[in-house]
Amino acid sequence: MKNDILPIGTIVELKNNERFMIIGYNQASDDKGKEYDYICCLPIIGLIREKENIKLNTDYFYINNEDIDKVLYIGYSDEEFKKYKLILSFCKNEKNIIKESPEYSEETLEEHFEEFFNSKLKKNKEVSKNE
Repeated sequence: MKNDILPIGTIVELKNNERFMIIGYNQASDDKGKEYDYICCLPIIGLIREKENIKLNTDYFYINNEDIDKVLYIGYSDEEFKKYKLILSFCKNEKNIIKESPEYSEETLEEHFEEFFNSKLKKNKEVSKNE
């Protein structure tokens, strides 16, 4: 599969026909410490918290772009995701994204990175104050 960053909520099918939903990026597995492109869960079940003494098997799964055979459903993507995608690419040193987006340079990506996360922190603080 193309080395692209897929939005959270995207449903993918792997080469072995397993299906997963993307729930996060650039994750290291607990047991091996290896970094993966995505952390996923089962698409129908999602993540379920344990209740009382009931243990539910809702493991995370770690996959890379090269494991993906098909994209079955694309998750939500807007302008904010596009900025975040550029930031993730920059963090992974994937300079090809910069070439595809001539309006951005490394300097503007660093500015977007700082602006993006500062705005997220500010929004979270405002929500916490209002609760």
